[in-house]
Amino acid sequence: MEVYSDIFRLGDGFIQTEGEPGGLCKANPIILGSFGGHYDSDGKLVGDRRRRRILFEDTFEETLAEFRDANWAITNGLTYWGRANTADAQSKMCAMIFDLDGQDDGTLTAFLYNCRSDYPVYPEPNYIILSGHNVHLYYVLEEPADLYPNTKSLLKDMKYHLTDRMWNKHTSREWEHPQHQGINQGFRVIGGKTKDGGTVRAFAVNTHPFSLEELNDFLPPEQQVDLSKKWRETRYTLEQAKERFPEWYEKVIVGGGRADGSWNA
Repeated sequence: MEVYSDIFRLGDGFIQTEGEPGGLCKANPIILGSFGGHYDSDGKLVGDRRRRRILFEDTFEETLAEFRDANWAITNGLTYWGRANTADAQSKMCAMIFDLDGQDDGTLTAFLYNCRSDYPVYPEPNYIILSGHNVHLYYVLEEPADLYPNTKSLLKDMKYHLTDRMWNKHTSREWEHPQHQGINQGFRVIGGKTKDGGTVRAFAVNTHPFSLEELNDFLPPEQQVDLSKKWRETRYTLEQAKERFPEWYEKVIVGGGRADGSWNA
C-alpha cells in the first residue's frame, strides 16, 4: 500500500472515491485478475473467471486484498476514465514501469551500481519489485503526465529507448531479447502471486520522484524525445469542443475553471 499510495497520491483526493459524484475530472487505476479454474496436463489454466475492478481511493486496500488471492492480478501506473483499461480511456501516467528480465545477483548489482555511480548511466528506480525470476522497475512521476495523443506517443518512444539503455549484457542474462512494452502494460500487483506461487515483493530504493525531463536526460541526445510536442494543435469550434471534450467544457466553459494544457476558449 505504501507503493500505491505514493504513485496515486492516496489521501490527497487525486483519484476518485467510491460513490463520489462525477464532473470532478478524476480518473482511477484499474486492476484485472483471474480467479478459479484449474491447470490441465499441459500446465495451462482453464475455466478461470476474469474480474476487472476500479481502484477507488477509499476502498483501494480492500480491493487489492481481494486480488491477492487471484491466480494472477495486474495493474499499472496509469489512471483511466470509466471501467475499461483501454488506450482510449487513459487519463494520466503516474509512474513509468519497466520489466527487466533475466536477473541474478550479478546483473542486479551491475544495474544498481550504474544507477549510483558518480556519473549514473541509468535512472535509479523508486521501487524494485521482485515478481519471481524478474524485476519491475517503478519510476514515480513528480507530476502525473496527461495522456493526450501526442504525449502517449512521446512517452512510448521514451520508454522504448530507456528499455534499450537499461537492458543490456551487464544487467540481464536475457539481454538479447529486451521487452519493449507500451505505457499501458500491466504488471503483477504487489502482494499478489508470482508465476510459481510465491509473493510479489517490493523494495523502496530511491525517494526522489522523477520529472519527464529527468528521465529523458538519461538518453543520448539523438534518442531524446521532444517534450515540447506534448500537444497536437487542433482547430475546433466551441460546439465541436463541447461534444468531443465534455469534461473540459464542463470545467472551463461552464465552471469557469482553468484548462489543463493549451486550450483557449
